[in-house]
Amino acid sequence: ESWGGEETPAASTRVSGVKSVWDTHLLDGCFHVFVDVGANVGINHHHLFRWNAPHHQYRHGAMQSLFDRYFGHTKAARRASVCSVGIEANPNHAPPLEQLGRMLRRHGMRAHFLTETAAATAEGTVSFNLQNSTKSNRAVHEWGASVFRSAILKGEHIRVTVRAIDLAKWV
Repeated sequence: ESWGGEETPAASTRVSGVKSVWDTHLLDGCFHVFVDVGANVGINHHHLFRWNAPHHQYRHGAMQSLFDRYFGHTKAARRASVCSVGIEANPNHAPPLEQLGRMLRRHGMRAHFLTETAAATAEGTVSFNLQNSTKSNRAVHEWGASVFRSAILKGEHIRVTVRAIDLAKWV
């Protein structure tokens, strides 16, 4: 895949389309930048690029009016000027985010997702807590998953290790 005229390395660290966030300049040439920390399943990216939001209840959310105000009202305007990066630590969201990123890029949008990656204040790894996979939990896309062991996670949970990036350094 080509990005900004340069060939991007293979995605070995589950960063959609690139080898490392430091090996490429995802935001070069962007007039506007949207960074979604805790992207979950990418709903904000659907809204940002005016793609068909998969969930009816989110189609006219608060984010849409902000996107219209700051990034323009049309898909064409956003395609021409906006780059987006979603950061999501939950490994269960990696496949749908990578698929969404490929689909958006195939249609000319500059969208990437840093999957299995947590925003932090230092480089390294962090423990990430996942809720037990229940039907009700999957219905809300695991909103309670976190680097913190919150009240939601009082019961059984799964702990995984994910990469951490220094968000301030990266931006």
